Amino acid sequence: MPAARKPAARAASRASRGARSFERRPWGGFETLEEGAGYKVKRLVVQPGHRISLQRHRFRAEHWVIVGGAPRIVVSGRARRLKPCATVDVPRGAWHRIENPGRHPVVIIEVQHGSRLGEEDIVRRQLVDARVEADQVLLATEKLLPDAAEFVREGQLTGNELAHIRTALAALQEARKDDDHRAIRRRIDELDQAARKLAELAMDRVVKQVLVGKEV
Repeated sequence: MPAARKPAARAASRASRGARSFERRPWGGFETLEEGAGYKVKRLVVQPGHRISLQRHRFRAEHWVIVGGAPRIVVSGRARRLKPCATVDVPRGAWHRIENPGRHPVVIIEVQHGSRLGEEDIVRRQLVDARVEADQVLLATEKLLPDAAEFVREGQLTGNELAHIRTALAALQEARKDDDHRAIRRRIDELDQAARKLAELAMDRVVKQVLVGKEV
């Protein structure tokens, strides 16, 4: 009986491999070749003129084997141009990127090993930078809000303009929780536009206060 099950098991394995799908990304895409407890094997394809985002992983390390193309690899700030058969180790927590400056697709076999191997364990540098900028813009705008009501009373700012600022502020706070750095930067721009007049009014007030102080 065990011997009879082996062909069926092999057939099931072949069917499973044949059923795997290629997941497309703006830079190319990947497919999972095999996975098990604590490891995953992927085939990455980076199209000419494209690159993956600068990123790191908190729970896994990676080992790459270049099988096609001539990628530019960046790991922990060190850049190298590699050829097929070259290998690269990416330690857990190291910032890394794959770039394809060539004319042919780059193909890499990636072996992941760690406690978490899902796509959610990706920390993108662009996202980190966007969140830092969002925090700075949120803090600056929130500091201006106490003056906003007074500007409305004085007729220098309309109620609709203040409502627009509050809406843009809430939208950025919500986007700050997202994993899409583009959405965060879009909301930053929207809040910057909405709060520009408030910032100018606040600056004018500071200048006037300084000038009055000098006259006294």
